[in-house]
Amino acid sequence: MPPVEPPPAGEPPVLVNRRVARVPTAAGAPKATAATPAAPAGNRPVPRSVAVPTLAGLVELAIEPAMAAQLGCVAGPARLARAWPRRDGSLAVELRDAQGAVVAGQWRADRDDLRRIARQTTAAGPGGCAVVTTAGDRRFMLQVRADRRLPGLATALGQPGAALIGHRAEQRAVVRAHGAHVKVTQPRRAAAVAVAAQHAADLARAAGDPFAVAVPAATDPALGLLVLPTLPGTSLAQRMAEGGLRAGARAAGRAVAALHAAAVPAGTPGHGAARETGVLERWLALLIPHAPALAGRVTARAAPVARALLDVSAAVPVPLHRDLHDGQILVDDDDDDDGGAVALLDLDTLSAGEAALDVANLLVHFELAALQGRCTPERAAAAATAFLDGYGEPTPPPDRLVAHADAARLRLVCVHAFRPAPAGLLDALLARVGAGLPVTR
Repeated sequence: MPPVEPPPAGEPPVLVNRRVARVPTAAGAPKATAATPAAPAGNRPVPRSVAVPTLAGLVELAIEPAMAAQLGCVAGPARLARAWPRRDGSLAVELRDAQGAVVAGQWRADRDDLRRIARQTTAAGPGGCAVVTTAGDRRFMLQVRADRRLPGLATALGQPGAALIGHRAEQRAVVRAHGAHVKVTQPRRAAAVAVAAQHAADLARAAGDPFAVAVPAATDPALGLLVLPTLPGTSLAQRMAEGGLRAGARAAGRAVAALHAAAVPAGTPGHGAARETGVLERWLALLIPHAPALAGRVTARAAPVARALLDVSAAVPVPLHRDLHDGQILVDDDDDDDGGAVALLDLDTLSAGEAALDVANLLVHFELAALQGRCTPERAAAAATAFLDGYGEPTPPPDRLVAHADAARLRLVCVHAFRPAPAGLLDALLARVGAGLPVTR
């Protein structure tokens, strides 16, 4: 395969011959990254159900041998991993087959529409396939190696040894190939994602490189492909049940503090309290058609939370990750008492706003890990304490942290309504609204 040519200053190279470039993995980088779903923590199986009735048949779906042969996946039970609601009322779904391989899919109320999209999806890429099947009393389309809105998916999966890591149908996918991670987007979004990653890298460099950022080593805007180096380290999500949690969380705190202390890059979009309130309103609007009773309970809590969010005096905006959670932070070197080097993933959401948004969102995700059974409450509290120790002073004002924590809890109720969850998870998140900050000790 031809080598990737050096790019002009400030620009990533274009994929040569539409083949994915080999990007060397950083020295010592392990196979696992935050892009790879972490193995479930704990030794006991946790019964799971899904709050959205449409998805009930996918919690465990039997894939018969004939369908498995069509899709190129493994016959046997496939389990729903997550789903995403869309503004038109349809759903994108992601399952894992009996060997853990990704099988994407979609649900639409109109069966004729579903069959039409299945035909278009099958025709979208060589070797791709879409099959309409029944799960429970609903019909779904399952798709493998093809996506009518992601023309680069077939190219990315055509590389020797390529593995699909995640696939949100018709929006994005991640493929591991040649020691790199290939982000597959809609072509119209590829340039913006590349620019945002470059802005984040420039920000880190100007701040003295307190954290690493994956900058595209090659792109193909026409196909929506971005080749990203695999960064070393294990995610905080993995460390919630494994070693190195305190040191890793402390190192993460220092890295996020450095992000917030940096100058906001020119052209960075603003994301203030009004926009964050809008995020919660949009999630509620997406939940209402699928789980109206649950949406009513969230709505009952949302008004005072929105008021608290909007009750903010003028503050100097700082660079925000805006989707900071325990899966977005990699920490390298388990033997380092300081936690080692840190990398921040998916900084294409880089925005300018209140530091409290990032800090509160991460603290609530530590709380979520305990509620999901991925770690003990004590470990979640230890992670929160270590993160805040690393973040140092000044921390965001407590009232702003509480306001953003409650908004995050309500948003996570909406998000996890579309995912298999342990019994009582959504109730527990709702009960925490108004209870203050996640526990630290």
